[in-house]
Amino acid sequence: MLSRIYLSVLALLALVVVSCAKLPTYVTNGSLTNTEHKILRAQAALNRHGVEVIAIGDKIKIVLPTALLFNNMTINIHNNAGKILAMVIEYLNNYTMTTVTVAAYTNKTRNDKLNKILSTMQAEQIARYLQAHKLKTRFLTAVGYGGTELISGGNLSPDAKLNYRIEITTNYLA
Repeated sequence: MLSRIYLSVLALLALVVVSCAKLPTYVTNGSLTNTEHKILRAQAALNRHGVEVIAIGDKIKIVLPTALLFNNMTINIHNNAGKILAMVIEYLNNYTMTTVTVAAYTNKTRNDKLNKILSTMQAEQIARYLQAHKLKTRFLTAVGYGGTELISGGNLSPDAKLNYRIEITTNYLA
């Protein structure tokens, strides 16, 4: 019950955050530009695949469930992951970015050292993929957090799979 309330609050917060975000400004003189239409279409496509896009000021965070990208508890990227990552690249390349950080997270199902290693290797795999497929950024970093930043109860929680995620965060540094 608590996790459903938590998810509802997160969804509401994401809606507020996206609606208050400085980046992108979707309405200019009552109409959308071609770039803004392109951004909205890319974001909608990502959302349809279970990918969450959050814009806060000059930062964009894209949250992807690990299961969309990797075979279970491995660093082997799914064949279908290329399509989703291509959409992520298309979306992000609409913005001027200076830094992109790829962070991977796991649950606390195994020991901390193995979780840290797995998440680091998954983050590095995604960062290499983004770089190889022409993500436009000046700096690209990868970090694995293991099971240290859980967003759902614990291993026995019905929403424990939410802890397994990849977060791609952008920053624009003026």
